[in-house]
Amino acid sequence: MFKDKSSKDNCIFKGTTIASGLAIVTITAIGNETKLGKIGISLDSIKRRKKHP
Repeated sequence: MFKDKSSKDNCIFKGTTIASGLAIVTITAIGNETKLGKIGISLDSIKRRKKHP
């Protein structure tokens, strides 16, 4: 796979596995500011329904 700085799809994400090669990256977000972090915040904001016996 080839990712170029100028290509539209140039992102890699935490957990991406690289078999070999060289990567130079720029960190653009950490924690809750990442896409995965925002998904986590969204899921956390969902109110759970209480089960009625």
